[in-house]
Formats: sequence, structure tokens, C-alpha cells
Amino acid sequence: MRKLFKFFTSRLFLTALIILIEIILLVLFVYFLSNIDPLISLYFYLIIEVISIFQMIFIISTNGNIAYKLAWIFFIGAIPVVGFFCYVLFGNKKISKRQMKKIMPIYVSLKDVSYDTKALNYIKQTNPDVGHIFEYLFNYGGNPPFGDTDVYYYPLGDLAWPKMIEELQKAKHFIFIEYFILEYGKFFDSILEVLKQKSIDGVDIRIIYDDFGSISKLPSDFEARMRKLGIKCHAYNKFRPLLDIRMNNRDHRKLLIIDGHTGFTGGINLADEYVNLYSRFGHWKDNAVMIKGEACWGMTTMFLTLWDFVDNSLSEYRNYRYENFAKELGYYPHSKGFIQPYCDFPFDDENISQTLYVNILMRAKDYVYITTPYLILSNELLFALTSTAKRGIHVVILTPHIPDKKLVFAVTRSNYYQLLKAGVVIYEYTPGFVHSKMFISDDKVAVIGTANLDYRSMFLHMENGVFMYDKTCINDMRKDFENSLRRSQKWTLSDFKNVNVLKRMWWAFLSIFAPLM
Repeated sequence: MRKLFKFFTSRLFLTALIILIEIILLVLFVYFLSNIDPLISLYFYLIIEVISIFQMIFIISTNGNIAYKLAWIFFIGAIPVVGFFCYVLFGNKKISKRQMKKIMPIYVSLKDVSYDTKALNYIKQTNPDVGHIFEYLFNYGGNPPFGDTDVYYYPLGDLAWPKMIEELQKAKHFIFIEYFILEYGKFFDSILEVLKQKSIDGVDIRIIYDDFGSISKLPSDFEARMRKLGIKCHAYNKFRPLLDIRMNNRDHRKLLIIDGHTGFTGGINLADEYVNLYSRFGHWKDNAVMIKGEACWGMTTMFLTLWDFVDNSLSEYRNYRYENFAKELGYYPHSKGFIQPYCDFPFDDENISQTLYVNILMRAKDYVYITTPYLILSNELLFALTSTAKRGIHVVILTPHIPDKKLVFAVTRSNYYQLLKAGVVIYEYTPGFVHSKMFISDDKVAVIGTANLDYRSMFLHMENGVFMYDKTCINDMRKDFENSLRRSQKWTLSDFKNVNVLKRMWWAFLSIFAPLM
């Protein structure tokens, strides 16, 4: 009873209830208009049809993925009134002009505060193929590549957790935290205990969390609670119970930055399921990396640019440069290879994550290993995967065997046939759920980040990641992937064909709406 009471009084339930009431009132209004008089009803529906046609023309004329646009056109054409309002609610990824004017200069300023491009020029001279990927990420993702950076790979969130606590306890100047999900529990509580003490010690602590991602996880006064502890805190894109909300554009990034010289990123959020403290979908397979060295500056600038947006402030970036705190590491990172933190921003019509993944696939010479929780592929990614496999490259994808979202899981499996037919190898992780987002190719390049292989990550969310070249940890990543395959079930064309015909038809039907999931 206590859990039911908590749910029915939660912000998530009350918000959903208000939106439902607004939709019901809208439907009643439409019904009322359509029954006043047959002529008025006719005029009303003609107006709606005209508006829907103009809306479909507008969607076609916008930049963006064609499959995403076609799915919305199909939906609006099939159900004009409902489709119209659903697109306003969920399909339009634009923010207001006022917000755009505010956020774009901040985002563009990433390159202005980054280091010089000596490393980029060196890579382009020694390996032009990889150098051009680095150059693309610099031009559109905000940061150049960095050398002199150590990277440590953690194949599970359980293993990253104690290291995060250890590094947080060393903080002397600032701690920046940005996550899609925060939730009270052993994991986040252990971090919060360190933050409380560090706040007393005078450390500058700032938190950004996604409001919708954490809406069922955190109390509505979470920001106020943090500020009482001396911790600066903001929710990104607050979720409001109105029909003109922009729910789709979420902050899906994961960043933990300590004193400008140490940073963590990867798939894990700050909640207990990500470190296997409790099981919802079997064993939770996730990962993270810790970076130490000058590349942490790239992560710092990414955080500060978004902080300036949510806080209506203007940070003095010079105060947070890596070299200001490098001596406190106690050693000088000088490992081989290069690493490039990058962010993907949904409002600039540049699909950085998708372009990066396609480039890795098309430039691969031996193999590409991929882990992803969702396999809802755009035409561009589907073509890149199948083309790469067809030219003899060993392409292997690891997905979950136990789903967290059944409809999304069905669409994931609906993509198997075309991939298997082209020679792509697919495994499902039988112990549970794979949440890591990772690309590895030819023992030379790799990506760990937050972007799933789905439309939301590719086109709608704010994402981040690190692109690596010739780093020692890439070997650790490959070994972890191969170890995971030993605990996984391989799919074949025969397995797909043996699936019940009605189920396959259901998968095919759902795939029509894949871009909307």
C-alpha cells in the first residue's frame, strides 16, 4: 500500500494524469465541434486535413533522417488530429528561438576554448584514414584529439564504482557531475556522502541531471536538497505537464569530472541497477572508462558549456584548464595513442554519432565489434553494417537477451534478418541486459559513449563519447567483448526463420514505427 500511495502521489503519475486530462478535453472538444452541425463538422475536418497536409510538407522539407520523417508522415496521414498533436509533442526536436540563440554560441565556443591541433595534424600525417575521423569530430564535435592521457577500461559498472569513489575523495577544487539518471540507493548515496564532505571542504560541486530521465527516481525538491548541502544543481529540460512540451530532447550524457585531470564516462548512470545491486533484467552488462590527463579538458569544456546554458552564467574557462591541476596527479601521463572526447547535439542537424559509427564501419579492414542495448537502425547505419559485412569484414553485434522494453526488443530482432543475410554475426547476452555502447575495430580504434544504436540517440538526445586510437585499453575492450560472447547465444538465419510467422509479422509491423521509439 505504501508503494502504491507513493506511486499515485509521485510527480510522474500526476504529470501523466494532467496530460491525459488535457488530451481527453481535447478529444471532447473535437467531438463537440463535429456534432454541432454537419456543415461545421465538415469544415472542421477539412481544416484539420489541410493543416495535416501542410504539416507533412513541412516535415518533408526539414533536414533529418528520411525514415524518421516518413514514420511521422504515415502516422499523421493515418490519424490526422491525433497525429498532428503527437508530432507537436514528441516529433519536433526544435527548441524555442530564444533558447537556440542562447545555446548555439555556447556550443560553438567549445572549439574556441580547446587546445591547439598539433595532435590532429600529427595523426593526419601518420594515418590519414583515422586522421580524417578525428578532424570530423573536431569540426563538429567540439574538441581536438589529445595525447598524454591514460585510459582505464572497466568492463562492469560494479568495477568502476569503487574507483569513482576513490577519485572523488581526492578532489580539491571541483567536481562536475552530469547524468541522465540519478537515483537514491547504495551507489548514488555513497557518492553523495563524499560530495557532502567535499562541499564542507570548499570544493566547487555542480550537478546536471535530466529531469525526465530521473522523474520517477528523484523527489521534486531534489535541486533544493542539493543546494542546502552547498551543491549547485540543475535539472535539464524540466518536464512540465503541458501539451507544448519538448520531451524528446533529453540530456543522455554521462560525465564525472574531478579537478580537470580525471574523468569518467560510459554507459552507467548513478543508480543501483547499473552496478548490479539489484536485478531487474538479469545481469546488467555495462562499462565505463576513466581518463587521466589532458583529454579531461575536453570533458570539462563539454560540461561547462551546458552548465552556462542551464545556469544562465558565463564560466571563466581558464580557471578549469588541465594544466592548472596537472601536478596534483602525482605523475605525468605519457601513454601512446590519442583520445578525443566529443558531444552530439540534436539542434544543429549534424548527426555526429551516426557519422562516426558509419566512418568506423566503412574504414574497417579486419573486424568491427559492437555492443548496444537497442538495434533500431536508420537506413544509413543498416547500409553501413551490411556493406561492411559484404566486403568480408567480420562484423559482430552483441545485444541483450533479456529486454528492458519489449516493443523495442521486438524491433531490435526485426532487424536481424537483413543483417544476418548480409553476413553480420549477432549474439544475445543470455545472462541479462547489455547496456554498454561500444565500437571496436582492428585493435586500433574504439568508441565508448552514451549513444545507443537507435533513433533517439542518433537524432534526438544530447550524447557524448570518447573516440580512441592506438590506446592500450582497446585490447582490454576487445577481450571483454570476446568474453561476453562466450556467455551469449548466437543467432542464425535458421533461428530467425523458425520464429513464429505471426510474431515475425508483428515485428515487421512494429518496424514501421521504429523511428518513433
